[in-house]
Amino acid sequence: MVDPGKLVIETLRGSLALFIVMNSLGNVPLFFGLTQEASQEDRRRIFTTAGWVGIVLLIVFSLLGRAVLAFFHIRLDSFRIAGGLLLMALALRLVLSTGGWEIEKDDVGVVPLAFPLLVGPGAITTCIVLLGAQGPVVALVSAVIAGILSLVVLRYSTMVLSLLGKRGTSILGRIMGMLLSAIAVQFIVDGVLHLIKQ
Repeated sequence: MVDPGKLVIETLRGSLALFIVMNSLGNVPLFFGLTQEASQEDRRRIFTTAGWVGIVLLIVFSLLGRAVLAFFHIRLDSFRIAGGLLLMALALRLVLSTGGWEIEKDDVGVVPLAFPLLVGPGAITTCIVLLGAQGPVVALVSAVIAGILSLVVLRYSTMVLSLLGKRGTSILGRIMGMLLSAIAVQFIVDGVLHLIKQ
């Protein structure tokens, strides 16, 4: 028989672990830099889309993560490398030009905001580990809780960051571009090193 108390504790642990790995608080400046040309209303809409897509992705990977990767014969390290290449292309755009991501595209909240920034290899791995260690109930509930917390953080962050103004936003965008390029390189390096070890 399942101990309800233990189930709650494991769910809270899983939710906290996922929320930390998603790093929605740390990603706010990156998200803001990528949407520097958007109005506050558009930015709120984009962030909300990213949050909801992130929740859906977490649910999918918390229930079907291993099966999806196995079906397509994809290693998790391949996600790291692919995500790193995508982020590097975006980082170069931010550093070398004045524009952010093309905000008129409806999918900006999906790529790169929801994936791979919000739900990247770390979050996917955590979901798969939770599924294997604690079962589908803990994995699913943890994914939903962590996703909702991240959605709340992103939605209300726009009000604070909008105080930076146009010049502050431009400066932040370039700084975040440099940081994003470093994250991209780390993604690629980690993926390559893990593949070599295997």
